This record gives sequence, C-alpha cells and structure tokens, in this order.
Amino acid sequence: MRRFKKFVKEAVPDSQADLMLVTGKTMILKQPKDDYDRGLLVTLTEEGSYEVAYWAGDPKPYPIEVLVDGQSVKEDAKIVKLKFHPKKPETD
Repeated sequence: MRRFKKFVKEAVPDSQADLMLVTGKTMILKQPKDDYDRGLLVTLTEEGSYEVAYWAGDPKPYPIEVLVDGQSVKEDAKIVKLKFHPKKPETD
C-alpha cells in the first residue's frame, strides 16, 4: 500500500486506524452476536484492491446478495473485489 502513498494524501494517520491490513493475508473479521458465528473475510491484494467475502459458520466464502448503490447485482456472490484506481495529482 505504501507504493500508492505518493498519489494519496494521508487522511487517516496509521495511529488512528482500527486495523492494518497485510498485503496477501486474509483477515477474519467477526461480529459479536450470539446467534451464530459470522463475519467478513478481507484481503488486500498485491495490486492494492480489496477482496471481501461474507462467512457464516465456517470462515470460508458464503453466498450472499450484493447491492451496488442500492441495486442488487448478484444474489449468490461469494467474493467481491473492490478495485483500486489511483489518480495522479494534477500539476499546474
């Protein structure tokens, strides 16, 4: 992620981040409710994008409906990829 830092002004200092992702490592996030184990799997990819999956019961991708801007795009998605497209700062 540091390689993209030249394109992006640091809006949140590292000390204020709740969790720092490690490139290539899948992080298991879990919700605290007692009804059943569930949460998210999040991976920061080598290209700087994020792969996100919902899990329930076992920490592996579980089918779930995905909405984009309030519109359903898939009812049984397993892995959602959020692409990163850095913009170079404009020069005068």
